[in-house]
Amino acid sequence: MSHILLTGATGLLGEYLLRDLMREGCHMAVLVRSNRRSSAAERVAAVLQHWEATCGRFPEPRVLEGDITQPGFGLSEEDQRWAADNCSMLIHSAASLKFQPSGDEPWNSNLNGTRNALDFCEASGIPKLYYISTAYVCGKVNSTALETTVQAAVEPRNVYEASKRQAEQLVLSSDLVDPPTILRPSIIIGDSQTGYTSTFHGPYLPLRLALSMLSPKAASEAGIRISLDAQRILKMMGLSGRERKNLVPVDWVSQCISRIVRASELHGQIYHLTADQPLSVEVLTRMTVEFLNEAYGFDMADPVEFDLQLEKYFTSQMAVYRDYWADDPVFDATNRTLALPDMPSPVIDENMMRIMFQYLVDTEQQQHRVTTA
Repeated sequence: MSHILLTGATGLLGEYLLRDLMREGCHMAVLVRSNRRSSAAERVAAVLQHWEATCGRFPEPRVLEGDITQPGFGLSEEDQRWAADNCSMLIHSAASLKFQPSGDEPWNSNLNGTRNALDFCEASGIPKLYYISTAYVCGKVNSTALETTVQAAVEPRNVYEASKRQAEQLVLSSDLVDPPTILRPSIIIGDSQTGYTSTFHGPYLPLRLALSMLSPKAASEAGIRISLDAQRILKMMGLSGRERKNLVPVDWVSQCISRIVRASELHGQIYHLTADQPLSVEVLTRMTVEFLNEAYGFDMADPVEFDLQLEKYFTSQMAVYRDYWADDPVFDATNRTLALPDMPSPVIDENMMRIMFQYLVDTEQQQHRVTTA
């Protein structure tokens, strides 16, 4: 019985890949490490429990307790033999999302982890590798970003993109039995229908900061009045508002990858899993402000200046992601369009963003209730 081995199964995209592939009848094995709170098996069980409410029960995947940063994935000899005997492909989804260096990350996970994945495929005789890269390996490109190998001369915007680019180049130059398949999503946000996400990066960051700084309770305790203005926030972030951001919901990305993995004729290509209609930063900021104003009932009739201390804190926190908010290139998606003509990217409209924002607010409030109980 042939299995698909998946790394990163407890991450946001990995959760959806596990669900979608099992829903299509694929036999799954997952490489997961234990953490301080839960064993590898308990972490996988939590993912399956999350899906039971909407998808029913799935057959349990084979759980291989290991670590992508270790040679041989740190697996026992028994698990290594099992993988060699039973796995015909590897989907390498595990990655570090750090935008600033922290110890040996993101390089250890993204580059060394990918090198270990390639070595594991060779040692185990696994012929097919699907590498989850990022559309932003293109770096500071001034033209259309193509679904081709990225030139090393183009400067990356941060260490995350640099580490993913080097890892991708490692995959493309490897001597795998079959040509690898490279999957490059842009900025992954929550579920298009429910807003569900297990991680709050990227476009969620300004909203999270605003929730902690600008709530009526926080404003009252600080002795200030709050006025939210999209143009003011853009100025604080050093943006014009004309910048474009390419957002894609996780459920669509997962469904695209699931289709590509299950269709042998689609193997061996590079695919941009990107939005056909990117959002402008000005629209995204306006949506955020309008949501906060409605959620908290700010009175905009008598606007006041943003508190200077809050402004300093806000801009310092956002500085880490300053390059992240730079204008995105146009992403060529010819390969993806030809492969999946019936799966255009969903339009990220105001209704979808409200669903995303509301899920974040509900999650923050639930966590606050738990910590104060």
